Amino acid sequence: MVAERMAHLHSVAVRILIPAGGIHDPLPRRGLANLMTEMMDRGAGSRGSKQLSDAFETLGTDYSIGAGTHMIAVTATFLAENLKPAMALIADVIMRPKLPSKDLAAVKELVSQEIQALEEEPRRQVMLELSRQHFPSPFGNDPRGTLETVNSITIGDLEKFHKDHVVPNGTIIGIAGNIEFGQVEDTLNELLGEWKPGKSPTIKEGKVGKPFTHVEKDSEQTHIALAFPSVKVGHSDYYGALGMVGILSGGMSGRLFTEVREKRGLCYACWATYTAFREHAAIQCYAGSTTARAQETLEVMAGELNRVAKNLTEEEIHRVKVGMRTSLFKQEDSSASRAFSLSNDWLNLKRIRPIEELEESVAGISAARIKDYFKKHPPSPMTLVSMGKKPLDPAGLKSGK
Repeated sequence: MVAERMAHLHSVAVRILIPAGGIHDPLPRRGLANLMTEMMDRGAGSRGSKQLSDAFETLGTDYSIGAGTHMIAVTATFLAENLKPAMALIADVIMRPKLPSKDLAAVKELVSQEIQALEEEPRRQVMLELSRQHFPSPFGNDPRGTLETVNSITIGDLEKFHKDHVVPNGTIIGIAGNIEFGQVEDTLNELLGEWKPGKSPTIKEGKVGKPFTHVEKDSEQTHIALAFPSVKVGHSDYYGALGMVGILSGGMSGRLFTEVREKRGLCYACWATYTAFREHAAIQCYAGSTTARAQETLEVMAGELNRVAKNLTEEEIHRVKVGMRTSLFKQEDSSASRAFSLSNDWLNLKRIRPIEELEESVAGISAARIKDYFKKHPPSPMTLVSMGKKPLDPAGLKSGK
């Protein structure tokens, strides 16, 4: 448990990370962790599905549960006075879900609809394929699974996965808000004290995918996705990486948006983002263009990536730092934001970074630091995924305009 008192607030937020995400799905049952979190909402403890949702609403609790790559995340925000009853409901969901077999078909249908909806969202499709090709399996797998694997899951599979993986081993509980540490500790010991540990599973890392992939789609648009390795959270060059992403994609003033969209009119959307797991990190980029101009869009993107450390201006650096400082200020006024930060810090660093340290790190971003990051971690090797009528020529990654 990692906790921070924020006495000026009336709320408390909790974020519980359980190491039972999609990377633990058996290959023929991909989507198992995700499906299980949907089923865990269908009643827990002595309450059925409707009674459980009513109980959360009665307490005014903003609650959710979902499966990511590494973790199942349970999040909730509630009034400080409702700490114990809200945590009692969460304890039931985690430790005593009903997993009712009568609801399995309906939950499968909901998950299947979500998977099918991706066909109407090519931008998300191409980014999911980029992760699958760039990161070694199972880190790049979509936690939702496929229609085939989801439909093969049984109640027995869910019960076994819950028993084997929803355990306290490696679980992180981040709490922030108007709390008293002793009260929180006593409450969690009382409510979670019977949670039985299990075996800590190991992950067998597979191979990465192909450097260049094209997904055929009958569309007048071509979706372009790029990725290249970066440093993990906590690395000495981490803020250099964030600074570089900010230069590339800091809103309407970012270089990708300015050079690719505004100056040349090559695309309708263009951005970059930093993505990290505990084991791997990458900078990912996206652009959506027309079939006729897709190759030129790729080349201009590559050109901007390869010269991002050149001609950095004080105005660009200032803009990046202001945006990052604004995000930090939100933590000071939001128990949910701070609980998110606390749990992520412990997950990635095994320590908590105070706000003052974060502000100092942001203040230290400079042109020299970004240039040093770029020199040590150039955008290479690149993974390219395109989606549309025609494949792109990957040679454009080297002949950037």
